[in-house]
Amino acid sequence: MTPAEPEPPEGAIPLPELHEAHLDDELLDALFADIDALCELEELRARPAPRAPLRLPPATLDEARDRLRRGEIGAVQLRYGHGGVRWLDTITPAEAGYRLVRMRDPLRPG
Repeated sequence: MTPAEPEPPEGAIPLPELHEAHLDDELLDALFADIDALCELEELRARPAPRAPLRLPPATLDEARDRLRRGEIGAVQLRYGHGGVRWLDTITPAEAGYRLVRMRDPLRPG
């Protein structure tokens, strides 16, 4: 028998379900192309990689993808709308390729 999960405190906002995937270069290209062509990009944020030279944040999806590949960015976060739903993707380098974590945007519900 599994112990019951505790009830969240009154008024607490439930956390959205997380989805995770591992991407190679081809899938990374496809993800960025799909977001560019099919979605309404609301925000693009980047965190510099450790020991990378400080530079202005990337201005475009292509620049963010290229800098992620070169190891200049430790993470890219994309907020976008698609199909009436707002999403939040975080992409980080992984040992083999990239790690994608996706969830419905808890701050900007669809």
